[in-house]
Amino acid sequence: MSKSILQRNVSLARALSKIGYTSRKQAERLILEGRVKVNGKIILNPSYRCSISRDKILVDGEKLQKKKLTYVIMNKPVGVLTTRSD
Repeated sequence: MSKSILQRNVSLARALSKIGYTSRKQAERLILEGRVKVNGKIILNPSYRCSISRDKILVDGEKLQKKKLTYVIMNKPVGVLTTRSD
């Protein structure tokens, strides 16, 4: 059985993305600029392995936490359009 994303070690850039803070590309920039700390230490390597649930991750001094997601379920009737553009 595989571990959830919160329990396993992932790259720091991916962790920032999974938390919902920013995209991986933007996360890499933040890390390379020295704006990200893990457990009180500035990390300059986007590939640094960390745990979303166990490590304390800060960006510009702000502690990041996994955002609670809300799921909406809809029984789509015939003829209802479910796209951003037609």
